[in-house]
Amino acid sequence: MTHHLSLADLGWQPFYQQQLSLEEWEAFLPGRIVERHRSEIEVLTETGPVTFPITHSTPELTVGD
Repeated sequence: MTHHLSLADLGWQPFYQQQLSLEEWEAFLPGRIVERHRSEIEVLTETGPVTFPITHSTPELTVGD
C-alpha cells in the first residue's frame, strides 16, 4: 500500500506559498529533501519520491529544505 503525504505532512506552511508567484506554483512541485548523496538528492512530494542529480549548477541544498 502506498501512503501519500500531504504538503502539511512534509512541513509545508502558508508562508512558503506566499513566496511563490503563480507561475512558479504551477511550474514547480513542492517537496522536502530527505536524502542528499554525492551525486543525487531525494525529495518527497505529495505524489511520491523524486530523485534528481546534483550538477555544478545545483544550489546548496540540505536535508530538510
